Amino acid sequence: MKNMKMAEAQVLKTPARINVCMELKCKLPVDIKKAVSVVAAGEKKKTGMINFIFTGNKGIKKINLEYRMKNIETDVISFETAGDGLISGDVYISVEKAKTDAKSNGISFAEEITWLVMHGLLHIAGYDHKNSKDEKTMLSKQRKYVKNMIKEKV
Repeated sequence: MKNMKMAEAQVLKTPARINVCMELKCKLPVDIKKAVSVVAAGEKKKTGMINFIFTGNKGIKKINLEYRMKNIETDVISFETAGDGLISGDVYISVEKAKTDAKSNGISFAEEITWLVMHGLLHIAGYDHKNSKDEKTMLSKQRKYVKNMIKEKV
């Protein structure tokens, strides 16, 4: 436990450069800086430049088509930029999709946005879910980090 605290302190001393762009107006129900700290500490990685772009269905559909050749809106798309062990990249989140998904999943908008932020951060930390083994690993970490964020709010 003591070693974990030391590792967390070292990671958190690294100045994260975090930008948040709100293409679609909404009150952001998650502390982005805290989310980055939770993932960085858990992964024992330093952070580089991280950009969060909160957009609508139209904006994310355009990104999905341009980069993934899929003409459909999605909830989150991430682009890892560092590739050198840093958590660094761009995370696009559709606020509209998050609202509809939260409602259909019976959870709060805050929980859904927290889930998507963590999902995006794990992608730019190097995780993926292209096969069932990787998906299981990524979702396990995602659940853990979301729980940490929710637990710390109480």
